Amino acid sequence: MTARALPVGRRAAGLIASVRRLADEEAETCGIPQIRQEMGGQGKPAVVQVHDPQCPACTALQRETRRALAGFDECALVYLIANIRTEEGGAFAKTHRAPHVTLLLFDAEGTLRQSLSGLRTRAGLRALFRAHHAAYGAVAS
Repeated sequence: MTARALPVGRRAAGLIASVRRLADEEAETCGIPQIRQEMGGQGKPAVVQVHDPQCPACTALQRETRRALAGFDECALVYLIANIRTEEGGAFAKTHRAPHVTLLLFDAEGTLRQSLSGLRTRAGLRALFRAHHAAYGAVAS
């Protein structure tokens, strides 16, 4: 997986996070406005992993999360990774009071609905993601 940076501007200012869309195997670096757009602007719920790339438990959680999300339609959920080794990723984690090895589940409007700390199995995550999508998968019109 390669990283590519978006230009700094209104969509790239603020929080830096590695972003992986289910339809895209590349990670992108982007800012909080784009994350907010991904979470709420497009009417999709999001799973944001607070991640330390040097932490084996974080890497294991990322692997299980990706496998759990593999059964979802690419438009159903957005998967984002906030790297706490960056100043901005650390600020995002602090804002949400989320340590590494944590998944934050946001509704389609960008509101934090659930925080899951620690390792989880892909089967357990899949069930949680299905329930989350069923409850928060569409923006009210």
